[in-house]
Amino acid sequence: MKLRWAFAIAVVTATLVFACSGQEERSDPGSPTAAATKTARPTPKLTSKPTPAATPAPTSAPTPPPPPPSPAPVASQAAEQGTTSAPPALPGTGPNYYVDDVNGNDGNSGMSEAAAWFSLNKASTITLRPGERLLFKRGGVWAGTLKIEESGAGGMPVVIASYGSGPLPIIQGGNDCIALFGSGIIVMQIQAQGCWAGVRIASGASFDRVEGSVVTGNVAGVHISSGASDNILIGNTVQGNNKMSKLTPSPSNDDSGAFGILLNGDRNEVLHNLISGSDAFSYDYGRDGAAVEVYGGQGNNIRHNVAVDNQAFSELGDSRSRDNTFAYNLVLSSLPDSTFLVTRGSEDGFGPVANTQLFNNTVVMTGAGSQGFVCHAGCNSSILTMRNNIVQAALKAGYADGDFDEDYNIYAGGITQFPLGPHSAVGNPMFNNPGGGDFHLARGSPAVDSGVDAGYTADLEGRYVPHDGNADGIAVADRGAFESN
Repeated sequence: MKLRWAFAIAVVTATLVFACSGQEERSDPGSPTAAATKTARPTPKLTSKPTPAATPAPTSAPTPPPPPPSPAPVASQAAEQGTTSAPPALPGTGPNYYVDDVNGNDGNSGMSEAAAWFSLNKASTITLRPGERLLFKRGGVWAGTLKIEESGAGGMPVVIASYGSGPLPIIQGGNDCIALFGSGIIVMQIQAQGCWAGVRIASGASFDRVEGSVVTGNVAGVHISSGASDNILIGNTVQGNNKMSKLTPSPSNDDSGAFGILLNGDRNEVLHNLISGSDAFSYDYGRDGAAVEVYGGQGNNIRHNVAVDNQAFSELGDSRSRDNTFAYNLVLSSLPDSTFLVTRGSEDGFGPVANTQLFNNTVVMTGAGSQGFVCHAGCNSSILTMRNNIVQAALKAGYADGDFDEDYNIYAGGITQFPLGPHSAVGNPMFNNPGGGDFHLARGSPAVDSGVDAGYTADLEGRYVPHDGNADGIAVADRGAFESN
């Protein structure tokens, strides 16, 4: 995929490797007083209604009790795609099993590089015990589905990774490239492409982790199914997942697809990923796609990601969806009519979606038809909360058809079709050098030291929050994804 902004390359380069950061228990940032004056509310232009169809799933193996959470987050390894640098140390204890698409043989023991197996079928049928690793040779290509039904236990994960040097091993062309039915599995240093789902975490799976991998050219880069929970997607490159699942001229409201990440499950963490190019033709909507689609998922935490040129950063649907949080994400788009986020109330057939929270996101969209957020069909304070965001979009900075929980945000670009809270403002957020891809706050920015405590202790790059950015002796959180020095 070619990124459409010249400065996007600089942004990606500057932000691919993030310092590790965690979210503490979030305090209640409070309820704003609604502004007295409301603007006109025309019918918003919406992105697709989310109707994702799950892939067929074989019967999963019984899942033991979930293991403790997998090891602490590490910096992204996906930047190593196509390089010959040595891969990082792998979790697990071994023994290792090896798969080689050139010199392997399924009659081998698989216990050494010289005695590697050959096929995905062989790799999918072995029994992996906690701590063991299944390793694919870098530079290799396999067609079909890798299915893992075993689980980790006692803090020891089952590990799916790579060995050798060169480009990441590629698994491609199956219904799912990689299907995880067990719990406590770590997938890292793998490229999954050209499937319905690059990686699918099936119903009942929990505490799985996809890390430092590349998922591209799928309907859904990663699909966390309904009934899957407490999984982590970290440090991955999720790019060009622009295939449609449904694409029909008639009926007029059933197209869906082009999902970077599709969340049907609960309490999953999506962090430190680079997500780009979720954008595809649709008969129904003109263009469709989302970096992170939430349909029926609850309590998911989407934070500290960089998203570039996706048709939407997120769209949320299904009345089961609730309590999803988006924080410290950098969202950029030059697409003609992209949208930051779409959510809905009870007057929509795919709603209501309750308690979506947006904290400290920086959103810059330059396309002539771009919109910041859309909260429609009965938007109110039970549907959407926004604090400390910077939202700049050319057509509309935002639209809501009712009062919602909004304050301490900065809007720029197009019109604001919603009531602003008493501490929100419309104006130039004063980035350092937006034309050069630098969205840190310049000295004198109105976003410096003007936010509220949202319960986070690190910004997009791992910088401590809050920091005294205006040197007045008082540390206050900034607005947007970058805390000033």
